[in-house]
Amino acid sequence: MSTFPRGRWTSTKLPLEVCESIIGFMPSRPGSGIFSTQRRRSLFSCLLVCRDWVPKSRIELYRYILLNNKRQAISFVEIVTAFPSLGNYVRALRLDGSSDVRGDPANRCIDWLYKVHHLRFPNIIILQYHSLPAVHPVFFSLSRFQSVTRLSLSNLQSWSIRETARFLNRFPRLEDLVISSCYWGQDIPGSVYGRKTVGESAPSTVSPHFELIESLMDKGKGCKILVGWLAKSNLSSSLCSMELWVDLTTAEGFSDLLNQCSGTLESLQLQVSCLRNYPGMEWMEVVSVCKKLRTFGFCLLDWELEEGNLKQVYPPPPHLLFLETLAHLPKSLRNFSLYLPLNKPITNVFTNPISREFWAAFDDTLGGPKFSHLTRVELLWGISPHSVHEFVIDLRSILIKGEFKRRMPYLYEREIFYCGHSLPSHEVYPISALTDSIFYNWQKQPSMFRPPS
Repeated sequence: MSTFPRGRWTSTKLPLEVCESIIGFMPSRPGSGIFSTQRRRSLFSCLLVCRDWVPKSRIELYRYILLNNKRQAISFVEIVTAFPSLGNYVRALRLDGSSDVRGDPANRCIDWLYKVHHLRFPNIIILQYHSLPAVHPVFFSLSRFQSVTRLSLSNLQSWSIRETARFLNRFPRLEDLVISSCYWGQDIPGSVYGRKTVGESAPSTVSPHFELIESLMDKGKGCKILVGWLAKSNLSSSLCSMELWVDLTTAEGFSDLLNQCSGTLESLQLQVSCLRNYPGMEWMEVVSVCKKLRTFGFCLLDWELEEGNLKQVYPPPPHLLFLETLAHLPKSLRNFSLYLPLNKPITNVFTNPISREFWAAFDDTLGGPKFSHLTRVELLWGISPHSVHEFVIDLRSILIKGEFKRRMPYLYEREIFYCGHSLPSHEVYPISALTDSIFYNWQKQPSMFRPPS
């Protein structure tokens, strides 16, 4: 019997730089993000290839950590406690309580959250909280998370506005803040949450993003409190990126907030609920003071909450909103995304009067000298974001492409989408791979984070 060569798998013939590049680009399923289970499995395999692969594989393995149950959390705590240096590798941490359904809902996850919060992560940048219970004293012992610059709070139950404000004060270096699908029940009488708000008038099929209706829309009260607090806090002077649901009744507080962030804000994504009496977009004037703003996303929702039920409202013609939105955007803008709902289906994009006015506004305003440095323009419109089943691109956008390219020399991508009812085949060009577009991902997953560089 031959003896297995000693030390055969201790090194690789590939240059170390090539090996590190291979490990750093471990694949994951599209849309699974930086916390992909597939990616972690691949990195575990890399640890077993040879000794030269171990250091880089270990760094990548502990760079993005997802903890969504007690067993997983306890195992992670034990490893980091035994080898404290592993905590230095953590750049992003996601704490998810959605799969932990045992015990009292108000206190579930607390035991393992307490252990995780007492670990040391000196280089952590991204922190995400999802489906966690009511605020507990453990959430305020975050002196070890001082380096966090990107924070996401989603689907949090029974977190009051005041507790959330106190919690946010624990992050002095915060730059990016995302708050979505949170229930501020202790501060807002009659708040509603999730599927319970869906009334008979709501659509029978609702996309995952809109399934949990933002409580901040509840008559504007929650949004006013939170926006008002952010405007007065120290956080607003350092925020570079924000994504918020706002109500048109919160214009005053929102203007104060943007004024505070005007010196640093680079990315702003708004999802605005309609009101029956359309007051105009004068409140958007404050956006023009954000001189560093490079990315702006605007989604106008055609649903609002009324006495605990979803009611459809009818927005003004899209070309009016389009013009008023563009009028207040700064010259620094490079990326622009817009969703506008329509009162009724468009059956012929070439003869519909709204369509003609819209295209005139699009051609004259967006193609003007103010926006000559745009690099990305994305438009999506339809009956409602709930009924997105098929995307098509208008042939007319292809016909005017040459003229647009001449007036906007930096434009490398322009997407004009229609969603809802299908149009005649001779008037549209179907797109089969739009699921990878940035705007599609923004609609479906508005809380996506950029991986740290």
